[in-house]
Amino acid sequence: MASKFIDDKSYKNLEIGAGCGDFGSTYHPKCYLTDGDSDLNSRCKENSVHHFCQGNKLPWGENRFEIVIMCNPYLYGFKDYEDSVPLLNEIIRVLKNNGKLIVLGRATNPYCIGYRINETVNKVNIPNVTLIYNEENINSTHEYSNYVFKRMDNSDTIPDKRYTIQIDKV
Repeated sequence: MASKFIDDKSYKNLEIGAGCGDFGSTYHPKCYLTDGDSDLNSRCKENSVHHFCQGNKLPWGENRFEIVIMCNPYLYGFKDYEDSVPLLNEIIRVLKNNGKLIVLGRATNPYCIGYRINETVNKVNIPNVTLIYNEENINSTHEYSNYVFKRMDNSDTIPDKRYTIQIDKV
């Protein structure tokens, strides 16, 4: 359970919206798990969240992380541009040069539909920053065979898409 903010520099990765899961720390060692719902304990038997914070207001400094992960985002992410552009700007801020954002989800999840992510990438205009978007189909039951992905209602889901945004800062 999260307590006061501590920044251990050995942690190189960050998961935004970890919820009841621990995907980030399972597949990307030295990964901080965050969530915006400080009442998470009422929905989860247990959680591994290190810090409660909103994805568009991260407490870390610039150029801090190598990878940022969003796993099955719900109620945050890329549903509308009013929220998604500030979120992506904040993620870019905390990512190092050549860092990347990885979004895993179902193609039917309105918070991580490929064309919306790509359009958000195209709307971001930060001087000296180039974003490279990639979308791929995945078989998460094979690639992440030992992991059970959950929705907010705690039912299982099976991500079938991985979206990657490479961040190149000149």
